[in-house]
Amino acid sequence: MNEEKLWLFIKGRLTEKDEQAILDWIYASEDNKKMYISLKNLWTLSGIAREDQFEVSDFLDNNIESITKKDLRRKHSEFLKYAATIILSLSLTSFTSYIYFKHRIERSYNTSQTIIAPPGQRSDIEMSDGTTVSLNSGTTLEFPVSWNPRKRNVNLVGEALFQVNSDDKRPFIVTINNIDVIATGTCFNINYKPKLNTVDVTLISGNLDIVSKDGRPLTQLHPNQNAHLNLTNDSLTLRNVDASFYTSWKEGQITFANKRLEDIAVDLERWYNVEIVFSKDSSRDIRYSGTILKNKPIDQLLEILRLTSNFSYDIQIRSDKSSIITIK
Repeated sequence: MNEEKLWLFIKGRLTEKDEQAILDWIYASEDNKKMYISLKNLWTLSGIAREDQFEVSDFLDNNIESITKKDLRRKHSEFLKYAATIILSLSLTSFTSYIYFKHRIERSYNTSQTIIAPPGQRSDIEMSDGTTVSLNSGTTLEFPVSWNPRKRNVNLVGEALFQVNSDDKRPFIVTINNIDVIATGTCFNINYKPKLNTVDVTLISGNLDIVSKDGRPLTQLHPNQNAHLNLTNDSLTLRNVDASFYTSWKEGQITFANKRLEDIAVDLERWYNVEIVFSKDSSRDIRYSGTILKNKPIDQLLEILRLTSNFSYDIQIRSDKSSIITIK
C-alpha cells in the first residue's frame, strides 16, 4: 500500500471508493493492521492533525521514536494559546475532519458477517432489510446476512445508532452480553462498555423493550428515555434525558453532563486505540460537563481536562500496539 495514500485516508481526503479499498487492505493481514495502527497512533498522540504544520513527505520521513515528550509539551503550549478562552465551557471549537465509511450490505448465503469500525473512524451500514446502523469508533457488529423468518438478531460490542426498518412480524433484536434490546420500527442508541460492564440504551423514537436472556422483562423505553444497566450487579436506572446527548458522537462530538473521568477514559480508549490507566483512584471520580470534538489529538483533549481539575498524565507511545496513558 502506498504510504501517502494511507496517510490521506487517516486525514479523510479520499473518495468513498478509495476509503473502502483502504479499509479492505487494513483487515487483509496483521502486518497491514500494524502499519495502520502505527500511523494512526502517531496522528492521535502528536497533534499533527493540523494540516498546515506538516507535509506528507515530512510525516513519512519521521518514525514514531522521534516524537518525544518535549515535542508533546511544545504542542501543548501551542494549543493552549488558542484554547484558554474556552476552558471554562470545556468546548473545543476548532475545525475537525470526521472520517467514516459507508457499507451497503447485500443479501448472500453466508450465515453471518462482522463489521468493525476501526479506532478513530465511524462505519455506516445499510442492511438487507433497509435497517441502517452507524457504528462508533472501535465497535463490532455481528449479524446474519440472510435474516431468520421470525426475527432479526445482531450482536453488538461498543456503541451504535440503529434506525430499524419497521417489521411487526420480525422484531429486531440487539444482543449485548446477557440482555436483549427488542424493537420493530425504532431509532435508538446503544453504548456497551465491556470494561465497565455497563450498557446505556437511549430511545430516540418508537418503542423498545429490554429483556434478560431468559426472557424476563426488564423495562420498556419511551422516546427521550435512557436505561443504564450495570451488568455486574444487575441494577437498572431509568431516566428522562435529552437524547441528543447520547447521539452527538455521530456528528463528531461528544456531549456529557456530570460524567466521571473513568467513563470518559473508556470512550477515549475506543476512539483513539489507547490504554488509559489510573495511578490514583481519586482521579477516576473527577466529573465533567461540556462538549468536546472527537478526532482531535488526544493530548489536546487531556490538556483541556487537566486544566479544569487536579490531575496529571504521562504518555508512553508504542508504535505497533496501543499506547499507554497514565493519569495520576
